[in-house]
Amino acid sequence: MLSFFYGTDYRARLEAVTLYIKTLQNPHVERLTADTFSERVFNASLERNSLFGDAQVVILEDCATSNGDVLQFLKNNIDAIVVSPTVVIATQDSFLKKDQKYFTHPDISIEHTGDEKREGIRSKTLFALTDALAANSKKDVWVLYLKECEQGTRPEEIFGVLFWMLKILRLRHEKDIRETELSKLGIHPFVWQKAGHGAKNFTKEKLDGMIVSLTIIFHEARKKGIDLEILLEEWILREI
Repeated sequence: MLSFFYGTDYRARLEAVTLYIKTLQNPHVERLTADTFSERVFNASLERNSLFGDAQVVILEDCATSNGDVLQFLKNNIDAIVVSPTVVIATQDSFLKKDQKYFTHPDISIEHTGDEKREGIRSKTLFALTDALAANSKKDVWVLYLKECEQGTRPEEIFGVLFWMLKILRLRHEKDIRETELSKLGIHPFVWQKAGHGAKNFTKEKLDGMIVSLTIIFHEARKKGIDLEILLEEWILREI
């Protein structure tokens, strides 16, 4: 069985996949990203049998859209995939009609789970999240983070603004920068001024450690297929 779930509304897509997996018997889930996917690993998963009738599930997270070779591989191996006892789930932002036509098979399903309505505009709470981070307030960061997750903000976007604020806070410890230079760095003067107050809540060493640990979990999520949303929450509770 091969199922595609696509749409830019990350939260809706995640919920659809979760509900589908809940219909399976004792599912054992393996996640592959564009960085961790290989034909050898995928084929080994297809051939894996369960001794107790448990469902073997492989989730391809954004592989088909971020890596054209993966999509072509799926096209070339449809017959092997649909007869395998392993359930294959592909999640992605988009799925072009010209590509969908290759996957018309009784054992292949395609579901559009919806697109974001915000059109890429960052919510006010997302900026409030950076303010809470600058204030070094674990509780506020955690509450606002959960709110962003509930609103369907992608964890990659949340990672981006947290990393962005940490870098600005760290830069404030290094030197004072003229306003004429801020535009070259993509920093608004108001943000720079606020970061000056926030930087006092951290030592340089603390910020260095937070930047490193945040970078590590991002790469860990991509390479090992671990849910970045979970890793970010753990990072907030551990590092702030």
